[in-house]
Amino acid sequence: MSGLKHINPPSLPQRFLQWFCKPELLEMIEGDLEEEFYNKAEQSSIKAKWYYTIEVIRFFKPFAIKKIFKNKSGIMGMNANYLKVAIRGFKNDKTNMVLSLVGLIVALTCAMVIYTIVNYQLSYDGFHEKSDRIFRINYDETKNPRSDRILPTVGPPLGPAIKEFFPEVEASVRFRYTPNQIVTYRDNQFYEEKIFYVDPSVLTVFSYPLAKGNPENALDKKNSIILTAPMAKKYFGNDNPIGKILDVGEIPLEVTGVFEEIPSNTHFPFDFIRPFDAFEVPYGYPVTLDDWGWISFHTYVLLKEGADYKALEAKLPEFAKTHFEEERLNAFDYKLQPLNEIYFSGIHTEVHKVGNYSYVYVLSCVGILLLVLAAFNFTNISTAKSLTRALETGVRKAMGSSKNALWWRYLLEPLVLTLLSVVVGLLLLPFLLEQAQASLGVEYLLTNELYIEVALLFVPLALFIGFVSGIYPAFIMSSFNPSTVLKGSMKTGQKGSVLRTTLVTVQFAITSALLIGSFIISSQINFMLNKDLGFDKEELAVLQMPGEVLQRYFEPLKTKLMQNPNVSGVTMAGGRLDGDTGSGPIAMEGVDEPVPMAINAIGDDFFKIIGVKVLAGKEFSNTNEYDSAHGVIINESVAKVFNLTPEEAIGKQIRVSGQREGTVMGVVENFHFTSLHDQIQPLVLIYPHTRLRNIYMRVEAGNLHDVIVSIENDWKEVVPEVPFDLVMLNDHLQSLYKNDMQFAGMVKFFSWVTIIIAIVGLYGLITLICKYRMKEVGIRKVLGASVGSLIVTLSKSFTLFILIANIITWPIVYYFADNWIDSFAYKISLSPLYFVLGLVITLFIAGVTLVIQSGKAALVNPVKTLRQE
Repeated sequence: MSGLKHINPPSLPQRFLQWFCKPELLEMIEGDLEEEFYNKAEQSSIKAKWYYTIEVIRFFKPFAIKKIFKNKSGIMGMNANYLKVAIRGFKNDKTNMVLSLVGLIVALTCAMVIYTIVNYQLSYDGFHEKSDRIFRINYDETKNPRSDRILPTVGPPLGPAIKEFFPEVEASVRFRYTPNQIVTYRDNQFYEEKIFYVDPSVLTVFSYPLAKGNPENALDKKNSIILTAPMAKKYFGNDNPIGKILDVGEIPLEVTGVFEEIPSNTHFPFDFIRPFDAFEVPYGYPVTLDDWGWISFHTYVLLKEGADYKALEAKLPEFAKTHFEEERLNAFDYKLQPLNEIYFSGIHTEVHKVGNYSYVYVLSCVGILLLVLAAFNFTNISTAKSLTRALETGVRKAMGSSKNALWWRYLLEPLVLTLLSVVVGLLLLPFLLEQAQASLGVEYLLTNELYIEVALLFVPLALFIGFVSGIYPAFIMSSFNPSTVLKGSMKTGQKGSVLRTTLVTVQFAITSALLIGSFIISSQINFMLNKDLGFDKEELAVLQMPGEVLQRYFEPLKTKLMQNPNVSGVTMAGGRLDGDTGSGPIAMEGVDEPVPMAINAIGDDFFKIIGVKVLAGKEFSNTNEYDSAHGVIINESVAKVFNLTPEEAIGKQIRVSGQREGTVMGVVENFHFTSLHDQIQPLVLIYPHTRLRNIYMRVEAGNLHDVIVSIENDWKEVVPEVPFDLVMLNDHLQSLYKNDMQFAGMVKFFSWVTIIIAIVGLYGLITLICKYRMKEVGIRKVLGASVGSLIVTLSKSFTLFILIANIITWPIVYYFADNWIDSFAYKISLSPLYFVLGLVITLFIAGVTLVIQSGKAALVNPVKTLRQE
């Protein structure tokens, strides 16, 4: 051990032990710890110090803690006195008090906002009382080497059959989406999207209580309909809607129920539900409700108490054998997905919400980093501020003040500030959430229970930050020799400087990381919003019209619109290039196994109007009877799947699910018909034999308002009884990235918040450092130092900290950003410019702050400074 005399136990834990430990136990505990410390130091001094620190913390228990204050009445008086002193200190140093409060309030409030948003995201579907027993049945094609799809839909017979066949299934519910329909009540007439046909068991499986109506029979009649509360208000105002007739399309329906307010954190939002028995196979569909291969129905099962869903899932392949041929069985599996996993499953459909867990993870990290930044910021200012109070501390010790009293003195002020900050943050929370919703469209749910939960979490957290920021100054200042302080020869040593250096470096590392991250995220989102989609999305307008109306009026409306000088082309299609397509097995001549692919229907000159190049063959144009019945157009991806060139594919026989057998008449370039979250998939296009609902128009660039007005006038001449509903395709496609834009906006906002907090902290710190070094500055000026050289002297160390912070941050940010970007099908490259820009911005903003504040110190008259000293 003689060779270890230069190694001592860490002083901070040692002082902490001496402060709290009972005298009768201190000698024994300290001796045992030191003995074990030196034994471990023979292998590693670092591990020995960690061991010593952890053991001291472990001994911080009631049996070992001494009574710090013996006189309770004295303690109350002392507390009141120190509270007055703290308030007086705030008044005398308003600048640093305001800076500390601003940094803490901003950080704590933003962290509360993030906590509320993340809590909302993680609580999806949690309001259903039986959520732990509800599962969705997915159609999983991933075992098929030619497909990687997982569909959240199955055939219509599966729900009733699975309940009948398996005793562990208590109930099943089918949902069937219906295209936009016109809903009318008296003078109120609107297009509605969220109308579903459902089994009556929906009211017992899910927690959707009725505010009005009887759940026992609300869906018994085919002509019944149940509304959500907002829809009841929209159509009936304050009147009771029960028993009233609502026209959906051309069918009169009786309102038999109104739901209570449904929480917004549900993955399956709807506005109207109708009984499943009322559903009819759409016009032109070559299927029936007994068709197991019609994969278009969202189906859920409720298992009985104690049932194992994995055990049930293992039985489904055998069950499927009774309903599918072996060839089809080799291409898919039925999978059960727990209700609480659906929102983050990544399975996109046009009818339900999908979350992104990586966004929740990043936001959570941002919230934690904000709190860490604020804590470091506050601790830095507290430690630096304590140096300016050395004389006060010396006088108090000389007057007989104890260490314990000084401890309380240095702890009380930060505790008061942090408590005040968290109270203000809690008051601001509802207002800021409203602003986030208004500006970014962020969804949240702040219930009374959640508000209390936030308070119970953040009040102790804030007090902990106050305790930590005050504990170091309390240790250091209470240990100074009063005679040394009063003589003006106090030395703070290197430890305080090292702590401040570390904290400043970490502060700017966090700031730089979030700033660079926000640049990368914004660039990726902008890339997706502006990427070439393979067609000309500008000046493309889409009109929606109910299928049966479009079938009757498309030709006269097209004729009328083509006479409009603002319209250069009119066609129709089944979707809006947003992923809303059908799907089914596609069989090509010369290929044994069918391949699942997307299917859509389009009208004449569709590719000419949207600007997609035909690589081989032709598209539908002035379509003759044979092409409309047998012609099929495919994209490049289909040809590649079947190992054909575009030219070789022309004339090949092809079978499109159960809908059409015909010939490939055209091959077009790949274009995006889903969001950029997904790669371009094989797409098969046929001439419509079902009722479509979208009219595409190529309009002239110019005054968009005038163009829309002229089109509306033409519309009213042809179909005045149908609501006019036009959307520019580019605007519609941008809505596919709503969640991405919200996420980018939040990260960008919180990144700039970190900049503000870091600059506020730096400003406060440099102010205190300058105040502490005023004697040095005065002497330098007397010796001839210029203002510029003094600014450099006071600022250069902070500039070095920022450079070090960026060097530390860059590889970490690159690693996480690269992993995040890899989750996108189409992505940017990580340019060094993002990292350089982050460095330049942090250096510039910090540099301006440093120059302003250190410049003030350098301009002070040295005679005044030295006279005061």
